[in-house]
Amino acid sequence: MAATSLSAWLRRVPHPAWIMADNQKVLVPTQGNRWKELHNTITALEPLQVVAYAADGGAIRALQLRNDSGEETGATADSGGSKGDTELETFARLLADAYGKAANAQQPIIDSAMQFIERLSKRLADTEGELQKVRHHYARLLEDVAHERAETIALSAGQQEGSMIEQAVGALVTGAVQGQAARLASKNGVKTNAE
Repeated sequence: MAATSLSAWLRRVPHPAWIMADNQKVLVPTQGNRWKELHNTITALEPLQVVAYAADGGAIRALQLRNDSGEETGATADSGGSKGDTELETFARLLADAYGKAANAQQPIIDSAMQFIERLSKRLADTEGELQKVRHHYARLLEDVAHERAETIALSAGQQEGSMIEQAVGALVTGAVQGQAARLASKNGVKTNAE
């Protein structure tokens, strides 16, 4: 295989962390002219096949340098076949990893927001219950006030022995107050003593 083909194969993205040249592990240098040094090391070993591995130990791609008879082949094996496909697949994998990491990073925030909403919902339900009690109490008070006014008007009308018009007005006022109390109570869903 031509030297430039091996060199280009080594530099392809994603970059390997180490190379297996037949059964020998070769670490990728981290300083200096690392690709040239790696190329020279692999060439000196004269392997039949080289396999590039990622830092996590997963195989990235493989290259058959020679067949068993020693003839150069240059056959490559990777997930996509062509350089464009491999780069596209690498981009897709990186994008999926980033999406997964972002989703995992946002999960605590989402959980916290859901707990906050649940607490608010419980408070709202409790407040609505208290408000219903207050409405019920208010309707009862209005009913009691209406009865007291009616009694007061009836007593004052009876003591004065007023005219027929005063008695009619007293009856109308009493009926109006009791009707208002009954309407308010029924609007709030409260049973009155009359019911």
